[in-house]
Amino acid sequence: MSSNVAAGLITVDELKKFNSEQLNEYLNRRLKDTNNINKHANTITVKHEVKGSNFLDLTRDDLLSIKIPPGTVKDIEKVINEIKGVQLVAEPPQNA
Repeated sequence: MSSNVAAGLITVDELKKFNSEQLNEYLNRRLKDTNNINKHANTITVKHEVKGSNFLDLTRDDLLSIKIPPGTVKDIEKVINEIKGVQLVAEPPQNA
């Protein structure tokens, strides 16, 4: 694994090459401060056989349907968006 991957920095193309085991290792490292991440990473990568090429396509509903807790779903969504280079911005206030 490259030093960028070890540091948590990864491109979409690099992640798409991950098999389930590599994705599991990456999620455990990247989300190490998330409660029970090992259990949840295993649910995603082992039980549901998600590999890098389809991880980025997971939606909130997908994650919730496989019993990932909402707080962990938020953490996983952040990682997916960071990898994709998506910046979430607050909706601008509406003028009354």
